[in-house]
Amino acid sequence: MDLDPVLLSRLQFANGSLRDQTVTSTSADGRSQTVQADINGDGLFDHVETIVIAANGSSVDTVSTFNPNGSLNNKTTTTTSADGLTTTKQIDLNGDAVVDLTRTLVTVRNADGSTTTTRSDNNANGSLRDRIVTTTNASGLSTTVQADVTGDGIVDVTTTDVTVVNADGSRVETVTDRNTNGSLRDQAVTTTSADRKTIAVTRDFNGDGAIDQTESVNQLSNGSVVDTVSDLNPNGSLRDRKVTTTSANGLSTTTQVDRNGDDVFDLTTTDATVLNADGSRTETVTDRNADGSLRDRTVNTTSASGLSRTVQRDPNGDGTFDRTVTDVTVLNADGSQTETIVDRNVADNSLATAPSRQRAPTGGPSPSRATRAAAAGSTRPKPSPPPPMEPSPIRSPTSIPMERRATARRPPSAPTAARASSIGI
Repeated sequence: MDLDPVLLSRLQFANGSLRDQTVTSTSADGRSQTVQADINGDGLFDHVETIVIAANGSSVDTVSTFNPNGSLNNKTTTTTSADGLTTTKQIDLNGDAVVDLTRTLVTVRNADGSTTTTRSDNNANGSLRDRIVTTTNASGLSTTVQADVTGDGIVDVTTTDVTVVNADGSRVETVTDRNTNGSLRDQAVTTTSADRKTIAVTRDFNGDGAIDQTESVNQLSNGSVVDTVSDLNPNGSLRDRKVTTTSANGLSTTTQVDRNGDDVFDLTTTDATVLNADGSRTETVTDRNADGSLRDRTVNTTSASGLSRTVQRDPNGDGTFDRTVTDVTVLNADGSQTETIVDRNVADNSLATAPSRQRAPTGGPSPSRATRAAAAGSTRPKPSPPPPMEPSPIRSPTSIPMERRATARRPPSAPTAARASSIGI
């Protein structure tokens, strides 16, 4: 098949040497596209992707990653039906031309408007590795997920996520995990007000029917948000509590911690950032004890360009900065970067450490991240091509913290439409 046109994208270093290049070829009828990428400028293609759209509208997307010697490292072939409801992904993880994992994703639209999506992972020998069946009702307010995490044909965990919309516009979402025998594993109930400014969550982590944790999130009239998380003992008494208040602009946060449930905040931390007129910013983090006395303080000032940073530390709360660290990065004419970190004792201005590092013009970390790279004594390598999708075994819902599941769990998404749109078909 004739390929036309060809798009070439090249990036070069300041000295003219090749940094990386991408060659994109599209067939005359627009139904085939090949993208070849040399990510390290050695003249060899490290990553090749080919997308072919068949006459019936189905698509085959093949992604291959190669070793420096040109041999295949891994390969993923994805076939998607014309309607986007069926996807088969075949993965060769080690480039031996053997499919190590086959993942199928099939969505069925039921007569009542609900959808059922089945995701199955099969091993190289065709045996079932795991399976997830997700059913979502027509309104999208109720979802049931049945997970066979071992591939033995038995549902290990059933998760239901049901949302009720009340007459006043508020919502109550109940997420429940049940074991194979139907017993309760854990549950979270989230109530959200009609204006979305108040959220209340109760969590039962172990399925004993008792509430182990409560959380409330309230947006105040000034735009600030107060998030209160309380852990409870089995008898319902308070175990500990954390209250986090964030300003409307996000530049100021105050966190109060009651470690033992005696209704006294043992530690209060404030983190306030000031945007200065010259474009720099100053962040001050302060810890205070229960009696309000200063425990420690850190002041971090970053220049507008992000190339200069000064950190002052008072680790013992005596009101005096004991250490000052300056971190300055210079962008040299040849494209390299020189970063100098100086750590001084404030009392006598003596030098604690003064590492200075110079990087070649490799398009390394941005100035805002240079400090971490230099402190670790290493430079950031150029990004490597993304590997093919790893065969991630289905995790039991109990392996995911209930805090995350209660507020962030959503039903697995349906398969995406055919990749035809990615090449303008």
